[in-house]
Amino acid sequence: MKNLLCMRRSILLLALLAFTCLHVFAQTSTLSKQLTTYLNQFSLTEKAYLQFDKPYYAAGDTLYFKAYLTMGQRHQLSAISGVLHVDLISPQNKIYQSVKLQTINGLAWGDFVLPDSLARGNYRVRAYTNWMRNNGDADFFEQVIPVGSVLAAVSSSKSTDTRPDLQFFPEGGDMLTGAMGKVAFKAMAANGKGIDVSGIITDMEGKTVTAFKSSHNGMGAFMLNPKNGQQYKALVTYPNGTQSTVELPHANTCGIVLKIDNDTTQQARLQLIANDQYFAENKDKEVNVLIYSGGYATTLHLKLDSTNISLALLKKHLSPGIAVVTLFSSDGQPQSERLIFVQKPNEFSLALASDKQAYRTREKVMMDLHPQSSSDSTAIAHYSVAVINESKVPTDADAENSIYSYMLLTSELKGHIEQPGYYFNNVSAKTIADLDLVMLTHGYRRFEWKHLTDLKQPPVTYQPERGIEISGRVKNWGGKPTANSTVTLIPRGAQPITGHADSIGNFKFKDLVFTDTANFIIQALKKSGDDATEIKYYGAVKSPALQQVVTSTGSQDVNQLMTTYLANSAQQHRLDSLKLLKGRMLKEVKIRAIRNSNNYRSSSPTGPGHADQVIHMDDVKTVGFLGTVLQGRLVGLEITDDMVLFFKKPMAIYLDGVEFAGSLKDIPTETIETVEVFKFASASIYGMNGGNGVIALTSWQGKGRQAKDIVARGVLPITVPGFYKAREFYAPKYEAKSSTIPDLRSTIYWQPELTTDAKGNASFNYYNADGTGTYRVIVEGIDEAGHIGRAVYRYAVK
Repeated sequence: MKNLLCMRRSILLLALLAFTCLHVFAQTSTLSKQLTTYLNQFSLTEKAYLQFDKPYYAAGDTLYFKAYLTMGQRHQLSAISGVLHVDLISPQNKIYQSVKLQTINGLAWGDFVLPDSLARGNYRVRAYTNWMRNNGDADFFEQVIPVGSVLAAVSSSKSTDTRPDLQFFPEGGDMLTGAMGKVAFKAMAANGKGIDVSGIITDMEGKTVTAFKSSHNGMGAFMLNPKNGQQYKALVTYPNGTQSTVELPHANTCGIVLKIDNDTTQQARLQLIANDQYFAENKDKEVNVLIYSGGYATTLHLKLDSTNISLALLKKHLSPGIAVVTLFSSDGQPQSERLIFVQKPNEFSLALASDKQAYRTREKVMMDLHPQSSSDSTAIAHYSVAVINESKVPTDADAENSIYSYMLLTSELKGHIEQPGYYFNNVSAKTIADLDLVMLTHGYRRFEWKHLTDLKQPPVTYQPERGIEISGRVKNWGGKPTANSTVTLIPRGAQPITGHADSIGNFKFKDLVFTDTANFIIQALKKSGDDATEIKYYGAVKSPALQQVVTSTGSQDVNQLMTTYLANSAQQHRLDSLKLLKGRMLKEVKIRAIRNSNNYRSSSPTGPGHADQVIHMDDVKTVGFLGTVLQGRLVGLEITDDMVLFFKKPMAIYLDGVEFAGSLKDIPTETIETVEVFKFASASIYGMNGGNGVIALTSWQGKGRQAKDIVARGVLPITVPGFYKAREFYAPKYEAKSSTIPDLRSTIYWQPELTTDAKGNASFNYYNADGTGTYRVIVEGIDEAGHIGRAVYRYAVK
């Protein structure tokens, strides 16, 4: 009778799951509703994925990347943030380069130039938004990028700990006495790589209970039925023949666990197993199974009327990727948790086709991209394309990261996932079983139940950035904040922006958009209109702290990992040296340099050398404000309290190329590098505004003296880094012109933004280089419905 009831329950739940489409059942309890609502808010988190043009680089290369910013597990391109920060981190765990990218509809692309002098080693690329920082660094993208060099010395972070590590992970979280359960394990070397182990499990009397052996990357599993009063140990044998003894976790004498058989692609079989003591204490009470998949939560309510309850879960209603299945007691406390991976290889796939199967060197290649999926998505998609010569850049497809492996797997789990591509390249019963071991040995990192069961909202310390922010504080000359001051931000060549400081003098200009480095002037007036204020500019926000990471290659010299690639790089380096030498020889013969005596910085549109008078403020030893210090120094001009007069007419004042509304008495001498006077020729340079003459002021702008070290009174010139503008990838067009220069490119083509039509189709073309062998085309991206796509295509060049 009991088995019949369990069977009926399984059929009922199977039918319910077939029609609910991951929405909460009507009979959901109050706590389940609260948890489900809370979990659904995790769709507002962000993830970033970066596709690179190559898996590794050499000093002197340019590292190109495309960034995809998505909303949580739903994978739609994010509209939350408009700014993505990307760091290149050295092997010494220091930020070597950083760029700030403007994301438009969740998309951005950029690059890092790797100088010839860069030391070889394992670098890392980190990408994050300000919004991600509310969850620490758990949502940050990070990938190891090996950089080799034919010139520079090695620079690697070495681990002094060489001891292997072995950990055991009972399925569902705990072993239970009197209940047969699966125990997974993972063995790792000090460099983070999995190592093969084998051994036996013994009880307290030394009797062998079972044997175990790893099956993939140091991972494996065995079955064990713990007995009351027993403690178990593992006698482990490592690859070098050494042995050690490791204690297994203690078994609970009272508990319930969740077990899942996930060996088919159609459904997963769930089991709730309670040992005798737990069942006796909780018989007929309600237990809840919560399933979190693709950013949605579903709760199943069960009656604990048996020590073994079975049910089936159809995967067609789950999203691809990791599903978290958690068992809660009647009072809402988490009892057991299991991760399963849902693979749907045909849900959204891409097909690449070329106009030929084999090509000549420097021949034009025509490629077509088509969707080939069961989802029938007609949403417009955004892709990035990288084409490399695999004969020059040998690639281990199992070891490389991809948009599939990152978005669906590694970004959701704790710890380093070795060979992420292995689980997606050729799906089989073996890879499915090995992927389940990953689920058993790596914890979920998106949330912790101890926070969710308290139903406390996580603190929101960091707000999404929509653009660049310029902020600071206004005080009076006595050092006290000036409330409600009027603050004006004056961009060069654009309209001023006016705002107000708050009650403690803080001001903020948000959502600014500009590229490269821009010059601004900040001007502040008290509420009364008085300009006797001191301005402090806060500057750039400090980057998040870096975590120390031991890379999987350990202390191995990265040059050994890319010998073929470095041989090509060395040849390219010699070719570039010959080009440079040839260019220098021509310059020595043809060019005669003429020294320019007007060697100073000028913000005038015509540059230095055209002013009627130039004053270098470094030569002026008096400090104060320009209105006082320049008295008697400007030939033929009269300085009053509010203006500079030329033939009794007011001259225009320009500060760093922007017309300045104030007077010279507002500007501290310490902030100015040069003062240029334009009298009769000013109208031809500055137009109608210069009809009466112009005083052109050029601030230090980070050259020489630093504005941040100066107390600015009334006005402050600042220099602000803007959004990075990506370099365009150079690819020759051999039909347009012939060239005898050898083409040794290893990256043949890089297109960061390939947009499809409404039917999902796209095409692109490029020219092969001189290298023969196998060329590999990789297309990755996301459509606007949140479907992830990837295609890999190879062709021969002879």
